[in-house]
Amino acid sequence: MSRPRDSIFWGILLLLIGAAFLLWNLGVLASYQATIGWIAVGLFGILGVSILVAQVLGPQAWWRVIPGMTLLGIAGVVLLSIQDAPPVWIASALFAAIALAFLIIYAGERQERWWALVPFGAMAVMVAVMILSNAGWPATAVGVVLFAGMGLVFLLVYGLAKDRRALAWALTPAVALVLMALVALAAYVATLNSALAGGVRFWPVLLVILGVVLIGYGVTRSRKPAPPPGQLSAQPEAVAPAASGTAAFTMSDSQPAAPSRRMERSPITLHDEPPKSEATSQQELGDDFDIYDFLKSAPPES
Repeated sequence: MSRPRDSIFWGILLLLIGAAFLLWNLGVLASYQATIGWIAVGLFGILGVSILVAQVLGPQAWWRVIPGMTLLGIAGVVLLSIQDAPPVWIASALFAAIALAFLIIYAGERQERWWALVPFGAMAVMVAVMILSNAGWPATAVGVVLFAGMGLVFLLVYGLAKDRRALAWALTPAVALVLMALVALAAYVATLNSALAGGVRFWPVLLVILGVVLIGYGVTRSRKPAPPPGQLSAQPEAVAPAASGTAAFTMSDSQPAAPSRRMERSPITLHDEPPKSEATSQQELGDDFDIYDFLKSAPPES
């Protein structure tokens, strides 16, 4: 679909949804609650499937996966509402559908669409947090899942990248989130057993040890190993300083200087030169010159 058609489509859809909610709030459709609910499930489901089919037929429009899966998520929300499911499951259905949309986008082109892992992981972690909170987990335990899950997302962005140097920035939020997860984990362990509360205070020692290891690794990698004996160094040999009193520029006999490739243009001079005869001197003509032949060939004097 072109952009004007997309605008018309989404405009009609929002108009129908807004009118339906308005009539619902006014109590006009209260007696048809179950019927309208099933109609909404079918409508949103058909729209979502049709958009996904259009994306399959035109893979270049990968963005259609997001509205397609979102509409399917809304259909799931309506369906769970009809079944009187807990609110946490209703909200999780929409988050899970959106997370699955970004996962599909990432799977289509993993090297160029690496960014889709971030919203996918965020949505997936939110679903886990809502479910665990509804299950009665303590806030500190839920915090561990939240921070550790988001940190794992950025670690996946870095670990699954083809060019890790270009995505090295992902390590910064990953380390920060993992640290927050360790803090929440220490607080949660301290609440489980009072005997462990004293030992948990020393958990930052692990960070100190890890820092020392990283520093040692960086120092050892920065040092270049010396070449083994008998192997020529890649660096050019240093020239010994000349003794005092010697010329600054000297040429060695063992290594003659390379001939210069410089080309110079000789000056051009213009001058009148009398025409030369066939033989002007004995030196020019050689030893075979015969004076008698020359006199015979000379023109007679007037």
